[in-house]
Amino acid sequence: MGTLFLGSIALGLGSVFITYTVSVNKIDEKESRIKLLLRERNSIHKNILGKNVSHTISQEIDFDKLREIPQYLLFDDKQECAYKHKELKRTHFHVRYKAIKNYYRVCLEHVRSLPSIGRGQPRSKYLKEIEYFEQYENLYSSFRKKFEIYTSEQLFEFSKTEIGDYFYMIYKEKTATNS
Repeated sequence: MGTLFLGSIALGLGSVFITYTVSVNKIDEKESRIKLLLRERNSIHKNILGKNVSHTISQEIDFDKLREIPQYLLFDDKQECAYKHKELKRTHFHVRYKAIKNYYRVCLEHVRSLPSIGRGQPRSKYLKEIEYFEQYENLYSSFRKKFEIYTSEQLFEFSKTEIGDYFYMIYKEKTATNS
């Protein structure tokens, strides 16, 4: 009798323990799904807000200066540069030149700051590209300021990278560039 009594108590406590752990796991799983859905919803709302603000600002900014892309200019998502050892930031704008048998890509930040980019490629050869890049930077800075003003009272905060992505999207639309 005593053994049966202790066995029934052990089985009862075991079933209570299993029921408790299973229900706690289910509750945690449900809470994590709810948090994930809230994060996704906030991300979608933030993206919609960002796109709407971007399109509103794009009507105020004149992209006509950036329509005619200079001859040697490349613009893409790659931030490769032949000058990896320099302390300058890499940009999406590049010039490409051929030296002997290899092609080299140099970002406009290096072209603008160096007197020559090597193999008979003086900076003066790329003045139109540098001017285009500076106009792009000026438009981006005015876009970023207006974007921050428009979104200052919103629930969401936008990083500089996100603002740059929105500007890049508008730039591609307005200038009809394909990269």
